[in-house]
Amino acid sequence: PIDPTKLEEEYELEEYRDLKGAWNSLKNRNELGGSSVRNYKILVDLQLTTLDSWRYFKYWVQTYYKEQMDYILKTEDAQDSGRGTHLKEPTPCYDILLPKGFSLTHLYCARMPED
Repeated sequence: PIDPTKLEEEYELEEYRDLKGAWNSLKNRNELGGSSVRNYKILVDLQLTTLDSWRYFKYWVQTYYKEQMDYILKTEDAQDSGRGTHLKEPTPCYDILLPKGFSLTHLYCARMPED
């Protein structure tokens, strides 16, 4: 139930804490992060359905993922080796905070049914 006396920011902070707690629990249960050498995969589904969303994604790649994308485009099997393709710091993309170590491995492009 919504408490009308709570500010929107309080709900966002509570949601953030819940998400952070769930993520830490997942990491601990699966022994991920820290000194772990285990890799894990997260599916991030960005629905780029407008010209503005495509422009922002292009901006994000050219600004926040440029070094890694250049490496991917110039190095055969770069994504399979895992070297040079990872974010060095947590980085926002839209409303998603991509974790340090994130590596863009696949882009799937499809036309919208109404096209």
